[in-house]
Amino acid sequence: MKSLMPQKRHFLQAFLLASVLAFPSSSRSEGSVDASSLTPLLQQQPEMFRLLYRVFDLTPTSIGTGTRVGNRLAPGIGGARISPYTFLINLKSDTRKENDFLVTVNARTIFLDENGRVTPRIEEAVSFHEILRSITITNNPDTARVTGKALLTQYITSVTPNDYMSSSGTPLNTLAGVLAQDRANVHRFGNPDGDQMDSYFINVERRKEIGQMPIEIDEANGADEESIIRAVTSGSPIRLGVKVYLNSDMSKSFSVSLPRLSPKTYAESNEWE
Repeated sequence: MKSLMPQKRHFLQAFLLASVLAFPSSSRSEGSVDASSLTPLLQQQPEMFRLLYRVFDLTPTSIGTGTRVGNRLAPGIGGARISPYTFLINLKSDTRKENDFLVTVNARTIFLDENGRVTPRIEEAVSFHEILRSITITNNPDTARVTGKALLTQYITSVTPNDYMSSSGTPLNTLAGVLAQDRANVHRFGNPDGDQMDSYFINVERRKEIGQMPIEIDEANGADEESIIRAVTSGSPIRLGVKVYLNSDMSKSFSVSLPRLSPKTYAESNEWE
């Protein structure tokens, strides 16, 4: 695994530690940690945990760094690794051997004394547990930008009159607006059209992202931008295949196509090109 340049790595660790911990500098240092040991912590945010393992090349054997507690400062937990943790990873879809992303896991570390009581004094600690605060993914400044993209979710949906009216009763005539309402109908309003579920647009914050994403028309299977836009703006029913991608700069984008027809009826078709 490619590591950060020593100067940058030292600065990053020092900055993160200063914002989370208040230990003397001689009591802490960088220590290796494998991803499997962080599984219980990462699973406190299940969606992000699944994203890391499905979209990125993080595995249980991936090695990162944590903050090593010194034996002199805290003999009861000396040698343990605590937050923050960092890993260098890449998209699974990228075949290059570069680690283009830096994952930082921040947690609140709670120390327990020999009686199992919480103590603010690390030197009294004989055990500890951590509460996940955040998982951030940023570009690794020591590598070139990756040109690939990763598939976040995909689904097939029937755009019907149910999707051409917003939840507040306002008519919708843009592709982004209709797609956002379609997902709101699926996840919030009982899925009246029986559309295929997706794993991403499960809350209103995620659905608001649709209006900010660039939308590309995949012309496979006879789709073209003019006919899809015309159908949507006229309120006509249409069946669409949607793919959502995570791009190299951590932005997201849509790809819209017509699903491939199968021997089943068009309304039942759930197949991709």
